[in-house]
Amino acid sequence: MLDPAKLKKLRRDKCFSQDDLAEHARVNRCPVSTASIKRAELGTPVRYRTAKNLAQALGVEVNLLFSE
Repeated sequence: MLDPAKLKKLRRDKCFSQDDLAEHARVNRCPVSTASIKRAELGTPVRYRTAKNLAQALGVEVNLLFSE
């Protein structure tokens, strides 16, 4: 399961709002909706594909987003 705190920290480190991250992901061909980002940051399970796209948009390895 994604670690909501890690995701939020990575997003904020890039100075992205949730909408900004969704737009950045879309432009970089790894689409993630704002709703999916909100759900992930609230701790709701997301699909692996969504996690992969989030990681790509944030410029990190996907395993960095998961709880240890």
